[in-house]
Amino acid sequence: MRKRTGSIKIGGFDYAIFADDEVSIGGDRNVYGYCDTQNLEIVYYSRLKEEKAQQVILHEVLHAVMAHIGIQAEDEEEFVLSLGNQLHQVLADEGFVFKIDTLD
Repeated sequence: MRKRTGSIKIGGFDYAIFADDEVSIGGDRNVYGYCDTQNLEIVYYSRLKEEKAQQVILHEVLHAVMAHIGIQAEDEEEFVLSLGNQLHQVLADEGFVFKIDTLD
């Protein structure tokens, strides 16, 4: 089941954030989330613990930012994964969290 848990403005566009019981990219169900820049959506797996869900949302926000400013990295996933993990840690250490309604 899909549930809207929030929104975030990226590049002047309002992205809806959804938690979903089933998340896949191209049939690959071994993913925690994805960013759909055409439909302005960020989707994450609903059964993640809150901290992991926040990390995944930040990861997908970085994908959206890169798309909106036109940056293409040779290995975008590795770049976003590394940057996202470090940025999430800095923000978490400083008390910043995304306001989401997780499904436990």
